[in-house]
Amino acid sequence: MMDDAQRFDERYNAAIQQHVPVILTGTILYGINLSLSSTAAIMLLREGTGERSRLQRVWLLSMLVLMVLFATAYIVLDTLVCYVWLSHVVGRYLLAQHLLFIMQSALGDSVTIWRCYVLYEKSIIAVVLPGSTAFASFTLGVYFVSIEWGRNTWIWAAITMFCTVYCAVVISCKIYSSARLSRSTNLFAAIFFIIETSLIYALSIVAYLVTAFTSQFTDSGMAAWTIIMSATVQLPPIVLCLLILQIKFYNRDRQTVQFMNSETVRPRVALRHIVRIERDTRADDQSMPTFQMVPIVIREPMHTMSTEARIDLEAYDTSDVDEANEKREKSVPIVTDIV
Repeated sequence: MMDDAQRFDERYNAAIQQHVPVILTGTILYGINLSLSSTAAIMLLREGTGERSRLQRVWLLSMLVLMVLFATAYIVLDTLVCYVWLSHVVGRYLLAQHLLFIMQSALGDSVTIWRCYVLYEKSIIAVVLPGSTAFASFTLGVYFVSIEWGRNTWIWAAITMFCTVYCAVVISCKIYSSARLSRSTNLFAAIFFIIETSLIYALSIVAYLVTAFTSQFTDSGMAAWTIIMSATVQLPPIVLCLLILQIKFYNRDRQTVQFMNSETVRPRVALRHIVRIERDTRADDQSMPTFQMVPIVIREPMHTMSTEARIDLEAYDTSDVDEANEKREKSVPIVTDIV
């Protein structure tokens, strides 16, 4: 009886110290994941028209559902490990968890690469490097799981971190250059929620890399590494939902981002229109006089421009402004139209 009680106490303490923090962290993030995923799925099902929009929504829903399924399976395996004490069964559960972790990370990388691909106007050259890195990360991850995951995990994390950080930096540079080119501060508002989702996942990979390296030396590092891995599995669907929801809400007022008024580029055009409106108003008021008007002779200066020349100049200025804006609109991608 004493041996059974002692064995129970040891297992109880091990469960409290090792499994409960991992399950608690994963469950909290899983609840956030389900809430955001449900909202994003409803929004994707209700919005969008046309063949292109339908295919885009089907792709996003497929990615989201697949991510949620992987996150659910990981939480289930985390819970089952607490009740299984046979070493070979625990080993199979851990192997399945590591495979789910690799596949979930690959989906997260694909979402980041897809954003980079869309922002660069669907250029294959822009995503060759991150795409190759993501493929190498997935291949090495599966290989390391088949041999020994714990010792080689930092190599996989370093490659994955490079892919994520590279895409985040490239996206930041593209949006910043677009905002400067368009002379609009509204594009800088889009930087936050576009870069935010990349940084969240990048920071989780950095934390995983640090804890994976320290887990080889200390027991506390091993515990932190397990917690970070459980949290990282839940982040890809959360990041995707944040991207979908923020972009959809922002695109409802997308005219503030995509519309560039030509008069903001040439202020004197706006002043000319104001003067013209005031001149027309005065002419209308004078069409119905209520008092006797006295004619006044006004001597025009020698450099007064004729009416025909003024009309030609205004038409030239307007066409010049429209042509410049058209070139600018073609050179600046629609940075918020990515979902």
